Parts: sequence; C-alpha cells; structure tokens
Amino acid sequence: VASANARCSPSLSTSPTFLAEVSVVPGHGAIVFDDPMSSLDHARREFVARRLAAEALVRQVIVFTHDLPFANHLADAAQRVDASSTAMSIRRDGKRAGIVYPELPFAGIRVAERLERIKTMAKDADEALKEGKAEYCEDIVRKAYGRLRETWERGVEEWILNESVVRFRPGVSTQRLRSVHFEDGHYSALEEAMARCSHFAAHDTSADANTETPTPNDLRADVEVARLYF
Repeated sequence: VASANARCSPSLSTSPTFLAEVSVVPGHGAIVFDDPMSSLDHARREFVARRLAAEALVRQVIVFTHDLPFANHLADAAQRVDASSTAMSIRRDGKRAGIVYPELPFAGIRVAERLERIKTMAKDADEALKEGKAEYCEDIVRKAYGRLRETWERGVEEWILNESVVRFRPGVSTQRLRSVHFEDGHYSALEEAMARCSHFAAHDTSADANTETPTPNDLRADVEVARLYF
C-alpha cells in the first residue's frame, strides 16, 4: 500500500542494513516504511522504488510518504513487476484532518488516470444539470477544464519529452531525448488544446461576448482529444 500526503517522522528503515536483515529473517511478515526518501539522495528515488516493489512480491510492503513523485515511482515499479498495489492519501477537509481517500491527489497521478477522473467530473456535471443546478454544473465543468490544462502540461513531461525533464527531479535524462518525436502539427494541436482549456478555466469573458460554458459532452470530447494525443 502506498499512502501519499501522510506527514510522519523520518525513518532510516530503508538503509541497506535493514533490507539485508529483512531478507534473512524467516517468514514473510509485513514491513512498514515511514517516509523512506527522507534520509536518502533523491537521485536514488527510482532505485528504492524498484527495490520495494520487488520486496512486495514476497511480503506486504506499506509505505507512508509525502513525496508524490516517489509515490508515482512506487506505482510504476509495482506495475512493472506485476505486484498488486493500492494507493491512498490522507488529507485535510476544512477543519477536519486525517481524512482517508482511496486514491492519490490529482497532482500525484499520471496522465491516463487524470483523464479518467476528468471524465468522472463530466458525469458529475450531468447529474447537477439533471437536478436543475445549472450554475453548479458550470462550476464543475470549468474546474475540469483547469485540471485538463494541468494534464496537458503533465503530458509534456511524460510523453512529449519522454520524462527527460521532470519537475522535482534534480537531473536531466538526456538519453531519453532519443525517443522524442515532435513536429509542427503536434505543436499546433497542443497549443490549440491548451488555449481552449485556459479560456474556459481561467477567463471571465465579457457579457457582450455571449460565450457559453462548454457542456459536459464538450468536456468529454476534449478529454478524448487529449487521450488520442497522448
């Protein structure tokens, strides 16, 4: 289980000595890691994720971390070795703290999952419209376009630049640039999609312009544009 956004005290439990000791202890008892990257170089983030995913094949591994990029690496590493994994997050909701959600925060997930969540927002907008809450429907759609814009930005990292440059990663993986293929047509499509998202998410248009908020179906169509692009 990878649990993000849980702020806990630092732990040294991911030291090589600890992992070596675990490997020789009889049985396959669960192990718990408290913010494992707090005492390690960030350059070793992916290595640690792969090591924990491999360990998850023989025992339950529970990780608490507030490092969202590391949580992503854990999910990727688990998927590569076909290890079953569950992601959860602990958040604050108004005055209430410690609320558990069965998912990572939007900022901590990859493009494919982001698009699925935005499609869910389109469904929520449909429901609001059925209930006669037109203004609430518009609020949902505009928020969704803001998230779609963020998703296009994330897609630049994941797909266009092939993660050669990633936010919060200290280095640049220049060898990944070998797989980058970007033409003028790609740029035009990206620019058009970003402009559309920005217009509906951030701009208060003049009443004289008579610009309507997109419908939930418009939102779904723009999500499919992003899905085909990435």
